Amino acid sequence: VQSLAGNVGRYRRERDSKLKAMVSEIYSAPRNVAAIKLLPELRLVPGFSLDLTIVDPDDGLPWDFDNPRKREKALEKVRREQPMLLIGSPMCTAFSSWQRINDKIRDPTVCAQEKRRALMHLSFCVDLYREQHSANRYFLHEHPASATSWQSDVMQQLSSEPGMILATCDQCQYGMEDLDGNPIKKPTTFLTNAPMIAEQLRKRCNGRGG
Repeated sequence: VQSLAGNVGRYRRERDSKLKAMVSEIYSAPRNVAAIKLLPELRLVPGFSLDLTIVDPDDGLPWDFDNPRKREKALEKVRREQPMLLIGSPMCTAFSSWQRINDKIRDPTVCAQEKRRALMHLSFCVDLYREQHSANRYFLHEHPASATSWQSDVMQQLSSEPGMILATCDQCQYGMEDLDGNPIKKPTTFLTNAPMIAEQLRKRCNGRGG
């Protein structure tokens, strides 16, 4: 910048302000990050997306958070890159209503193993959210409104802490449709420490037809 007769101080200020607008996501292929790349008018910076479908360039292995080393590395990445907003969508199959019905006819040992694994991933996300919150940055956690994860100790404790906000919406109000164009309600609950984000995630469906 200096060799091009630019203002180094101004460049640093602009760079720092841009970094403060970084959005990253975990347990998700590039969705929000991909949308940000297509919408430069949002003036947001696309950060990382970490998911089982994404390969870690350092070792060529996927971001498999069953592996404690990958969890540690992801936490280090959050601390180093400091995204202003971290969006988390951990696996919810073990917490779903349908799964709860199916569990009655499945091997109890297998069900218990799946629940322990799901709780481990949920707790890992909460660790990342606390990292964000303690550094005065934001997070957004998403799970179906009917998921039993909301009744877990780890989510109950986080939800009850100061600055935490729960918001529930119906996704048909945000354009979710099936292949034939019919609205899909899909009630979804979010937990965040960002009041303005929570305010935008409370649209509920008033009846049939979207």
